Amino acid sequence: RKEGVINKRGEFVVPPIYSHIGHYRNGFASFRLDSRSGIIDKSGNILVPNIYDGVCVLEDGFAIVKKSSKFGYLSLPLY
Repeated sequence: RKEGVINKRGEFVVPPIYSHIGHYRNGFASFRLDSRSGIIDKSGNILVPNIYDGVCVLEDGFAIVKKSSKFGYLSLPLY
């Protein structure tokens, strides 16, 4: 099973190539591909490559990332 994103006209704006796409927050969503996570924008542009074990995009323009047993924050650009 692969996930993508469609617009209101039913057209793919993010192709269905991802194992999982999270909910969009402030124009960003986490994605999972090849068992690693990253961040995409609404057009499907990869902003953070899938190098993390886990990613959670927050409402306030930040994301929590996990790599191995360590956690950190990323600051995302505001649109």
